[in-house]
Amino acid sequence: MIHPFVREVACFLVPEHGVLSITSNNTSHAVEFIWQDIWPLLRGLKYSHVCMIHSHPPEIPRISSIDENMVYGWVQALGKPIFYIIVTESEVVTYLCQRAEGSTNKITREIVDVKFGEDVDQVLDIIWELSQQKGGTSYPMTVKGFNDICYKGLSITVVDQEEEVST
Repeated sequence: MIHPFVREVACFLVPEHGVLSITSNNTSHAVEFIWQDIWPLLRGLKYSHVCMIHSHPPEIPRISSIDENMVYGWVQALGKPIFYIIVTESEVVTYLCQRAEGSTNKITREIVDVKFGEDVDQVLDIIWELSQQKGGTSYPMTVKGFNDICYKGLSITVVDQEEEVST
């Protein structure tokens, strides 16, 4: 049985370190990645990129203008690439967002074809399942066992026409 979309859920994680935040404000039209909670954790970590996973209603399978502005700020602040992954009922769309080569104030954002490892698939399923639950916890959320899944070694492979690059 397919349950209806109820709320947006966001997950911020660093593959080398696991989940730093999972949030929802219990609405179907907005969510927050809580900078003041995530930034202190990130400052002490070494990482090559981050992943932001965000559920959207089925009729909005692409990045929104609000998402674009938020991702721009995160890329500028972190100086690292972000895999921005949007999960809907029927599809997963992954954007690679990063500073434009030779620029300090422009970012590139492109849809990339990726292969997800089993652990990432589980994370995506959990985010979508949480999007179908009414009420309950808003932010920050705690999901039993979720961080253990993320710590197993998330694997995202960008599929290039000439080569595959694992991150």
